[in-house]
Amino acid sequence: TMSNLTSATEIQNGFYDIFSKRFPELGSDSYVKLEVLSLDGEGQYFSLNNYFGKRDPEMQYVFLTFNDDGSSGIVRYVQEAGMDPERILIGAVGMQSNSRWIFEELPELAPRYYTIAVDYRAMGRQAVKEVNSALAAGEGFSHVVFPYGEIVTADSYRSNETT
Repeated sequence: TMSNLTSATEIQNGFYDIFSKRFPELGSDSYVKLEVLSLDGEGQYFSLNNYFGKRDPEMQYVFLTFNDDGSSGIVRYVQEAGMDPERILIGAVGMQSNSRWIFEELPELAPRYYTIAVDYRAMGRQAVKEVNSALAAGEGFSHVVFPYGEIVTADSYRSNETT
């Protein structure tokens, strides 16, 4: 997380909420929330590398990042640590260049990678439209806006490439 970025904190809290509901048997000690230095992959790599000491080869790891750039930091860390791709999952937000790179260039990690494709322009238009509607109606406006997006997997990425 980057506690100084509201959006990063909200995304991270959303990940945690969903995992907690789907896997109630996992206690809070099963989760690590890292404060990262920057939005870019290098900052996120640095935080991962500094936090994790000896890794348990039998452990399942799920890495989540609040942006596409973080994916490159996670991938670099996973590769340098020699982690078994079958024992990890990576989740990200923002189907951009790093996500495409993983799907196209890293066949061993692509099936273990999930991202949410976000149309940032549509999200901006949606937010402006909802604020404008609330102002025109003289109503209060909730700061919560549900963005457009869909989950992209290696399979769905490949099928969109071939169509």
